Amino acid sequence: MKGIADISNVLGRLITYIGQTVVSRLVSIVNYAGKTRINPMINTIISLIPDQFTLPGTSIEVEGGISDELKVVKDQYMMIPLDLSFQNLKAPYTKHN
Repeated sequence: MKGIADISNVLGRLITYIGQTVVSRLVSIVNYAGKTRINPMINTIISLIPDQFTLPGTSIEVEGGISDELKVVKDQYMMIPLDLSFQNLKAPYTKHN
């Protein structure tokens, strides 16, 4: 089970890095274009992100998405909470913590 935890940790860190990179780019775009012009585009992009998908070539399913508790502090940062879970479809883990 330690190998699965390691993979989960690496995937979690990778997704966090990608998310932080996307957010920093979005903040730059908003500062350049203005929030009234960019807000509809951001909402459209977020709605296109799937909530559940299987990693190609594996039996691992990723489920989750963007929480509805966004936090924006003007001229400082934007926090977009992510909720992610990984499930092995061949050997599902059914116990709760």
